[in-house]
Amino acid sequence: MLMFTSEKDGWNHIYTVYGDATKPRQRTIGASEVPWADWITDRYIIFASTEADPGERRIYRLDLMDDSMWEITSKTAFRDGFHLNRDRKRLIYEKSYWNRPADLYALNFESRQPSETRITESVPARFYDIDWQQPEYVRFLARDDETPLSMTVLRPADFDPDETYPAVVFVHGAGSLQNVYKGWSASYPREYMFHQYLNQHGYVVIEVDYRHSTGYGRAFREDVTNWMGHYELRDIVDGLDYVDAHGGYIDRDKVGRSSCFTA
Repeated sequence: MLMFTSEKDGWNHIYTVYGDATKPRQRTIGASEVPWADWITDRYIIFASTEADPGERRIYRLDLMDDSMWEITSKTAFRDGFHLNRDRKRLIYEKSYWNRPADLYALNFESRQPSETRITESVPARFYDIDWQQPEYVRFLARDDETPLSMTVLRPADFDPDETYPAVVFVHGAGSLQNVYKGWSASYPREYMFHQYLNQHGYVVIEVDYRHSTGYGRAFREDVTNWMGHYELRDIVDGLDYVDAHGGYIDRDKVGRSSCFTA
């Protein structure tokens, strides 16, 4: 039996087929992505999925005998860079949180109740002396009332709901990536820390995973084909409108743009 992933139904999911090309079968379904999958035995597939939320990646085990799935991880985090060891009994991957850059973690499948074990300590202790402001993670609908969007909102450290603040909109470069998730930014760690600096100096910082971003299905990623710049800008403006409708603390006459730094 062969296993592969495909966007046949619009979302990246697991499929299997016999070696003679018979009995093709979709094994995972729904409005979620499977960014990684691999065999651990002839019967079981281990895979990562955004089923819980587009901003999270949890790890599951799939039993091909009855298509049952068992969630191995449950804590909110963003996981990436998956690698099985040679005997396929241990999975190594990166795991991060909004205030903790990625460290390596391991899952041992020989255990009856596999649990995540951190195997690296790459972040200096002094890093945690910094009072990192937690961004608000928001899922909201675009102006068409049909397209779900993800956004983070970083309010000023001394936030007063009765005040209005200047805002900076971060626009991630190369639309085809995901940067709004419940982890430390792997693509823009410097910008992520700069946003904290702005936060300490009285700015609201927002970021929207606009259409063309990955992690939200094929239609979302390809909606901008032959019309680059249209939906991206609209989605960002819709994020500002959402904040206006849920607090109104942004001074819309003082909105600037930040993008990725260059060396």
